[in-house]
Amino acid sequence: MNLPKILPRSESLANRAPAKNGQVVLMLFGLISFVVTSVLAVAILVVPLIRVLNAQGWVKTPCTIIESRMGEKESRERRSSRHGSGEVRRWSYRVEVRFAYHFPPGNLENGSPARRYESTRYDFADWIWTNRKDAKVVEAARLAPGTLTTCHVNPNQPAEAVLHSGLPNLSYFGFIPLIFSLASFALIIAGFRRMHRQRQEIAQSITDEDQTSPRELLPAQRRVSTLITIGLLALCWNSLSGAVLMAYLLEPSKGELPVYAVLFVLGSLIVGLVLVGAFFHSLLALSNPRVRLLVSRTARLGEAFDLEWECIGNPSRMTLLRLTLEGRESATYTRSTSRGIGEDRVRVRKTTITETHVFARTELATIEDPTEMLSGKTRVVLPLTTVPTFIASYNKLEWVLCVRGTIPRWPDLSDDYPITVLPRKTP
Repeated sequence: MNLPKILPRSESLANRAPAKNGQVVLMLFGLISFVVTSVLAVAILVVPLIRVLNAQGWVKTPCTIIESRMGEKESRERRSSRHGSGEVRRWSYRVEVRFAYHFPPGNLENGSPARRYESTRYDFADWIWTNRKDAKVVEAARLAPGTLTTCHVNPNQPAEAVLHSGLPNLSYFGFIPLIFSLASFALIIAGFRRMHRQRQEIAQSITDEDQTSPRELLPAQRRVSTLITIGLLALCWNSLSGAVLMAYLLEPSKGELPVYAVLFVLGSLIVGLVLVGAFFHSLLALSNPRVRLLVSRTARLGEAFDLEWECIGNPSRMTLLRLTLEGRESATYTRSTSRGIGEDRVRVRKTTITETHVFARTELATIEDPTEMLSGKTRVVLPLTTVPTFIASYNKLEWVLCVRGTIPRWPDLSDDYPITVLPRKTP
């Protein structure tokens, strides 16, 4: 058995702190992403949607276009590269219109005793500028001066009117930042739960008092949590890929698409289909039987403890149930890489990598009879030559009870139950 190198006990206890660095970075990234995407979702989707709902009772009124044009706005952006820095000019556009109407509605050509009003609101997202020039030109030409059309007027404030009272087409893109906002919030919650679980693991790993009463082990990853995580990831990826694909389809044709664009779209669709398949795989796995594990006492090197299992659900679908005790070593380190060739090889990128390997494996039970899968008991003895549980900032030595069940034509049962193994008692 190849065992990892273990620090002295005094040094290991001093270093047993939660692995906060990576979790804090992920939570900070999730917080920033949540704030930014929430602001975008509110500006693009929520605010127009609220205004559309408030305008449901507005009165449909004849109006006349007085002026229409395509508004232009210039923005400048500085960019730097290996070949130097420069200023990039960008143009964005929107439809600007001014129309007149009488309220209460009347005949504009023959004159009306009703009061005349004017408005410049095209829709409920008129503060948003886009780079789709051609669509704005066509719409401005359609609304030529003198065109008779209809608008929607607020009966409580007749001076407030809008030409299009429905949800703007651009607002549907607000679902993309909304989905990313929900995913970022889930990332923050997952970070808090992970840090809480790490504190519990560390508290158990440094406790030398034996527990003689039976204790139930909890799985490392709940099935519902896995389903939600994969679902949010699939939703975010497919929403972003769909937006990119829609942008290609709606953009006026400027010739054939380049090869890299076609490959990007095809690759995104393939990854999206894989994520959708993984989501349905996790959804089907929810109906698998769950194995409840209980240990008779605290696991300690050189001492025996009893492991009991109880199958909750119908085990008749399983053809094989296997219980295995594994010892896993995880090491997290930073690798630096440089980019460029020759004299341009100056930019260094640091990547955090975590490697895990199994240093010990013991078969506890292999069951083929469904009646024996319902419940059972076995005795486990950890030899003195192995190592106890150790958790530090960048290194971990963990013991896991692996439950694997084979189910024909269905997702297999695969659950891991962490168990804390204490060192040998000193006289």
